[in-house]
Amino acid sequence: MIDKIIRVVNRAKKSNHESILDFIEFEKTTVAQGLEFIDIIINAIQKKVALNISYQKFGYEVSNSQTIHPYFLKEYRNRWYAVAFNETKGDIRTYGLDRIKLLTEIGTPYINNKFINTKEYLSNCIGISLMDKKIDTVQLHFTSKEGNYIKT
Repeated sequence: MIDKIIRVVNRAKKSNHESILDFIEFEKTTVAQGLEFIDIIINAIQKKVALNISYQKFGYEVSNSQTIHPYFLKEYRNRWYAVAFNETKGDIRTYGLDRIKLLTEIGTPYINNKFINTKEYLSNCIGISLMDKKIDTVQLHFTSKEGNYIKT
């Protein structure tokens, strides 16, 4: 996105056209919610600090409080997620930052990541959720013309 903006600004400076935006249309994306938590989560990961979050799942009227130990952040389709160990559930969970209502550092001892390889955890996943962690092989067939569109 930054490269696109730089190219457009540079081209606009050189152009005699009234507005380059009259003939270039960018994909419109909404501003992601929950971005205010990114710095706190990054800091917690670096300093190995546990967090208490108030989290409201989709379809639920109220949020609940959870202690998490964050391991990494992931962006998917302009939305941000924290992958963390949930102390109560005893396993790895994914939290949409847009559903976090409140987040605070707490003094609970941090549980180091001995559960997942953060570089590979979502590598075989389209999206952000690993439901049963079973990897299916999918084989797609295209004409050579259609295949060129898929490759690009």
